[in-house]
Amino acid sequence: MEPIQLALSNTSYMEALKAQLMNDGGWDVACVSVPSPDFSGVMVVDCSVLEQLSLPISNPERAVLICKKDPRCMARAWQAGIVSVVFEDDPLCTAMLAIMSASLRVCKKGGTCAVGNPPPASSFAGSHVGERSSSSKGKNPQFDSGQGASS
Repeated sequence: MEPIQLALSNTSYMEALKAQLMNDGGWDVACVSVPSPDFSGVMVVDCSVLEQLSLPISNPERAVLICKKDPRCMARAWQAGIVSVVFEDDPLCTAMLAIMSASLRVCKKGGTCAVGNPPPASSFAGSHVGERSSSSKGKNPQFDSGQGASS
């Protein structure tokens, strides 16, 4: 089982996130100054670490960016291909959901799952991590309920 790599300059946030990951799911977490380019699991970085990585990063779907609401950092994330961004003032549980989502994307792509096997879908019931369920794809509730414009 490969560890999740945390590379954050805010050490108190990194330690809190590490403790949460280890307590909640038994994740194998490694705190590093810069993630290894050969690492295939989930990596959690902030803007200062992202600046040190060469772009585009390989397999950007596995990366989670923790950042301030800074347009320069967001532009760098866009260039890197990162799809999971959490603001540092968001609750820690939001970062946890982003990490779980990235782990599922790695597993789905055929990589090594950070927790061995992905958790059952029922453990994500009621949470929204930016992906719609297959039953709601392409549907617009306003039009499906008979209200609004007809086709």
